[in-house]
Formats: sequence, C-alpha cells, structure tokens
Amino acid sequence: MKRLSVILILFLLYLPLSAQFKGTVYIDTDQSDIFNKGDKPLAGVMVTDGLNVAKTDKKGRFSLPGFEKTRFITITTPAGYETQHFYLPVTENRKSYDFLLTESERTKSKEHSFVQITDTEVTSGMGRWVTDLQQYIKNEKPAFLIHTGDICYEAGLTMHNRVVNAQTMDCPVYYCIGNHDLVKGKYGEELYESLYGPTWYSFDVGNIHYVVTPIDHGDNPTDYTLKDVYNWLKNDLALMKEGQALILFNHDLFTASDTFVFKADNEHMLDLRAFNTKAQIYGHMHYNYVRNQNGIYTICTGTLDKGGIDHTPSSFRAIKVDANNNISTELRYAFIEPQIAIVSPMDNQTAASSAAASTGENQLPVSVNTYHSQAKTSHVSYVLSDAENNQEIAKGNLTSLTDWNWNGNIQIPTNENRKRLHLTVTSFFNDGKKATATSQFTYQKDFKLSSIPGEGWNTLLQNAAHSGGVNDSQIKLPLQLQWTTNTGSNIFMTSPIIAEQKVFIATTDDNVSLNTFIYAFDFNSGKLLWHRAANRKSTSTKRTIGQSGRYIHPARHRTGDYLWHRRPRSVRTGQIHTFQ
Repeated sequence: MKRLSVILILFLLYLPLSAQFKGTVYIDTDQSDIFNKGDKPLAGVMVTDGLNVAKTDKKGRFSLPGFEKTRFITITTPAGYETQHFYLPVTENRKSYDFLLTESERTKSKEHSFVQITDTEVTSGMGRWVTDLQQYIKNEKPAFLIHTGDICYEAGLTMHNRVVNAQTMDCPVYYCIGNHDLVKGKYGEELYESLYGPTWYSFDVGNIHYVVTPIDHGDNPTDYTLKDVYNWLKNDLALMKEGQALILFNHDLFTASDTFVFKADNEHMLDLRAFNTKAQIYGHMHYNYVRNQNGIYTICTGTLDKGGIDHTPSSFRAIKVDANNNISTELRYAFIEPQIAIVSPMDNQTAASSAAASTGENQLPVSVNTYHSQAKTSHVSYVLSDAENNQEIAKGNLTSLTDWNWNGNIQIPTNENRKRLHLTVTSFFNDGKKATATSQFTYQKDFKLSSIPGEGWNTLLQNAAHSGGVNDSQIKLPLQLQWTTNTGSNIFMTSPIIAEQKVFIATTDDNVSLNTFIYAFDFNSGKLLWHRAANRKSTSTKRTIGQSGRYIHPARHRTGDYLWHRRPRSVRTGQIHTFQ
C-alpha cells in the first residue's frame, strides 16, 4: 500500500509536467473572430511548444509538455484555413491556449501563388513600394505574403508590422528573422518575438508544407541554437502528411550543399531531400539569384525598396505552385506606373512588311513594351488605320512574349502600300487601368535598309573611356530602325558587342526558367546566328561576355562553340566568355 501511494504521488507530480500547455483549435463558423458555442473543433492540426509537436484530437484538443525555452504555443495553419493569430504567447495566468480558424479558398488549392519580399531595412519610414505591393496583392490575390528578414533594427521592427500585416495587405503575412533583426536586449530576438512572435514555425497551403527557420548569426547573440531548431524541425517534419512537398524559408541560405542536409552538429543532421523539398527561399544577399540544385531550387531575392547590389531594379518575387508541386517565379518590378511604348513600327519612320510563312501575305511586325507594378497585363489590343481618312484597316490583340513585351503581325492589304498609317495600342491591366500609345509611320512593302559598317562596338559604351561617343561623318539623321528582336529575358546587365558583322548580347534571368543565353545576331538583318546557354547572369566587357560564376569559356564567334573550360584563381567576379 505504501509503495502504491508513492507511485501515485509520483504520477500526480509528473502529470502537470506532461500536459503543461493545453488548448483547442476551433473553426470560426460565423467568422466573428470571437469564440462562441457554434464554433466547431478541428482535428489533425499540428501544434507546437517550440520543441514538441502534437496533433489535435477529434475534439480539437491538444496538450504539450513545453521545454525550458517555450515562449509561444504555435499552430501549423492547415491548408484551407486562415487565422489572425497562429501563435499565442505563454503567460503565467493563461489556462487554455485556444485558436480560431476560418475557412479559406485561397490557401486550399494545390495551385496557388505567394509573394516574397526581403531586406526592406526600414529605418526612417516606408515608401511607395508599400502601395505597389498592397495593390498587387489586391489585384492578383496570392495565398500569402512572406518577408524573409532584415526588417531592420529597433526602428524598423517597431514600424514594419504596423504597415505590412494581414489587415493592411488583406492576406496572411509571415515574417522571418534576419541578422539585423537581432538587436540589444536580454537576447537578440527578444524585441522581434514581442512584435512578430516565434522565430521558427510552419504552415500549410495546398499540398505544400512551408517551414520558417531563423538565421543562425546576427548583430547580437541569440537565445536559440541550431540544435534547438533541429530538434523542433525533426518533430515538425515527422508529422508532414503523406505526399506533401516542402518549401523552406530563412533569411540566409538554409543549406549551401546540394545534398540539402540541415546540420546542427555532427550528431544532429536532417536529410531534407527525404521530405520532398522543392525550394529554399531567402534574402540577405541583396541580389536576385536562382539555381537548380538537382531538383531543388535555391531562390534569393533582392530588395524591394532600393534594388540589388547586382544593379537589378527594385522588385519583389511572385512564386507560383502548380498542382504537381512544381514552382515557377516572376520578379515584379516596383515604382512603375501603367505604361506602354511602341518598339516598332517607330513613330515618323518607314516600316516594311514581312511575308507570312503560310500564305505569303504581307504582314506588319508590331512589338510593344508594357508594364504596371500593381497588376499584371491581361491583354494588349491594337487598331491600325489610315492616317489621312481614319478608316480602320485592322484590329486585334497582340501575344505576350515576356512579362514586358507583346508582339504580333498585322495583315496589310496591298492597296495600303506607301501610305501613312496610324497605329494605336492599348494595354489592359488586371486592376482595370489602361495605357495607350500611338505611332504614325509610312508603310512601304518593299522598303530595304542598307547599313553602314562603322567601328566595332567592343565594350561598354564603345570605348575604354566608356564615353559612348561616335564620330562618323557617314551617319545621317534621322536614324532609321533597322531591326528589332526579343531574346525572351532581360538584357539590362549587358552592353551589346558589335564585331565581325555580328551583334552579341547576353541575357539575365532571375527566375526558375533560367532563360540565360549568349546570343549572336546578324548585324544587317537581325537573324539569330546562334545562342549558347550560360549560367544565370551575364555582363559584357571588351569582346567578351562575362558570366557570374568563376569560369572562363572562350568561344568561336562564328558558331558560339566553347573552346575550353577553366577556373583560374584570378577570376573572382564571374565567368568570362570570349569569342574568336
């Protein structure tokens, strides 16, 4: 009997410790954000104390033991639901940690999108980018917005979540902690936690399990350790649903290795490939970067408010997930009002036709650039008319070639030859706004241009002084557009090189498509002579095109074939592609 009493006392002493934190997860059926009798319990929701992870039972209940660093009770918001409060701070007097969820179509679908911003580093105020971001979310309706850290310092931390939150953005908003968010206090993350909550947590959208982890270094020491993160992450990933895919967020690289092993120390490692990992997404470096690491994408995004250190424009990243868990990305550039510009035919010039391949009929090539930061372009229409009598000749829609460029071919009747024509193009954006541009030109079916060869343009702005000046008495004004073409991705990181009657250009693609090539076009006709794949981002120098990385690939200018491949010690800034 005495032995039984001792066992009973020990059991009673252990019981409170094994169920220190209890609560219930409910469906907010009337969406009142207030607990009431009509709210239904929700089973199968993951809940954590920062170490241990449990799932709610049939009555929506959970219990967790806690550990010495438990400061929040946090739920993994399940797909098909949203909540205003995915975490609750641990307080001495709180007896029950209860959560309310509302049903959500935007977080339910396997096909969904989200927006990443990063390194806004707010110190003295927010800017116009907030409006662009807010309106883009309103118009394109992503499932959530995530900020991957460096909010920045005390001023930024206290200001940012008052401006960028679920209410102001009208979608779920999540944050990561960055190295500059570790500020003075009892421990580096103390202020961040008081404003943004836990530094590691997870949530589900569609068939993706999203995991947020904290950076492991910063301006001030952290209370957490890599082993703390490992211990929670191991428990969290163990409860992923069968068939789910994993996407990881951190302010810095989660792991730099292609093996994708998260390592706390030599005895505590997680093979992330075993969890169907699709991507690791981060910031910190202030540039745009995408790399496919044997099926897992490493995605870095530059800053939204001031552009990247690699000279890329201010942008945020829209990321799309399809029904098969595949991802694609699109950089969205900030600070751009609705605009459209006609690339060709140019105003007050002569435009020639091209023969349609199938019918041989005369066609007028049309190319326009259009963009709006706050909404995507839904379609671009054109109206071609006679400039003298305003009689309509043709109308229709152009085809999207890239995020900026739309083009098409307009069939021209024979009797319009050598007439003055008027072209009107209009962009329609998803927020209902429009942009219009016009061009008046002379259409001449058999118009042929002859180019005058000049000095080679073999470096940035033509010469070593980068003056960009040309002194050639053969040049006569006005200049006439010879040809135009679209490479399919950005060229703002390169300067065209003209040599050997060829135009060389390299493209930049900071999206998952990795459409990065070196191109050679015929100087006179614009005909594509060859193109060769290159890695990510290219820059131009004297008769070379340099590629980010640390390799040299000399190539034949006639064919683009690489002659050899070498990594010299002296090349630290990028690959170099030279032509002979």
